[in-house]
Amino acid sequence: MKKILSLGLVLLTALALLAGCQGRLPEGVDKDRLETDAKAIVDAVNAGDYQTVHDMFGSENNLPVEEWEARLTTVAQQLGSFEEYKSTSYLTTDDKTHGELVTMLLESQYANGKVVWQVTFTTEYEILKLWVNNA
Repeated sequence: MKKILSLGLVLLTALALLAGCQGRLPEGVDKDRLETDAKAIVDAVNAGDYQTVHDMFGSENNLPVEEWEARLTTVAQQLGSFEEYKSTSYLTTDDKTHGELVTMLLESQYANGKVVWQVTFTTEYEILKLWVNNA
């Protein structure tokens, strides 16, 4: 558990340093659509709507609905009720398999603290990854 928390803190520090250097979006990618889609999947997690999480996720890394529920129910319980999105930003990276990827970072306030949701998209708006870290 300590290793996971340490890794999370290292990742958050790296993301915080890079957040000011967002760079450019890949050509033809709409930041507003990425933000809307990222918030929609986080809203589905907050509502316990794991079918929607499953339906929004790309086929490559998708899980059965029951697996999403098993993994995310504990996270949702630990966070408490959702209060607001504090800020959003993005990082653009290159991937050998998928080309350019954009990760939306959503700093979110919950009853039990702040977290940063990371939602990674392809340039075709397919969600490849969903991750949450303590802020």
